[in-house]
Amino acid sequence: MAAQYIQAGATGLTITLTVQDEAGAAVKLTTATTTEIILKPPQGFAITKTASVVSPATDGKIRYVTEAGVVNPPGKWKAQAHVILSGGSEYWSTIFEFQVGANL
Repeated sequence: MAAQYIQAGATGLTITLTVQDEAGAAVKLTTATTTEIILKPPQGFAITKTASVVSPATDGKIRYVTEAGVVNPPGKWKAQAHVILSGGSEYWSTIFEFQVGANL
């Protein structure tokens, strides 16, 4: 994810995360059956959103485009990708932190 600071209530923001294996290589997502990004606000429960595979699927990238009301409240948020492949292999990305700024 490139942007590390966004405004509360942002819609249409693309969150892209990369899933790597234990050796640091991108996971090939051609057989992914589950692709999701988990968002954790500063307080409260995590939000799981369905993500899509970014082409080419061999790069290990998935993305979620924010919807109205998701990126709120302001504060330090965390994001993590989670994928499951058709053979049952399951992968998680590293946790990415970003700041959500308040609005007037």
